[in-house]
Amino acid sequence: MPGVLATTISVTIEGQQRRRQDVVSKDGKFLFRGELNDMSKDMLAENRAKLDIKDAPATGNLNGPITVVSSRTLSARYAKFA
Repeated sequence: MPGVLATTISVTIEGQQRRRQDVVSKDGKFLFRGELNDMSKDMLAENRAKLDIKDAPATGNLNGPITVVSSRTLSARYAKFA
């Protein structure tokens, strides 16, 4: 991307690896943390294609422009206190 310099930081602590992308403006004034996404493309298309929702419960217009998918698990640490 013009005007920025990007680097990936990789750290391994006790066998667990973490990766992070940092982006700095070429003038050095701005630091961006996280992912850069090309907003001219559908960045979620690959993940959305993997979803199998044909037998999932649904409400509303099934042909609507927005699909909201909620995944819940009771194995999460906070769930046992609910």
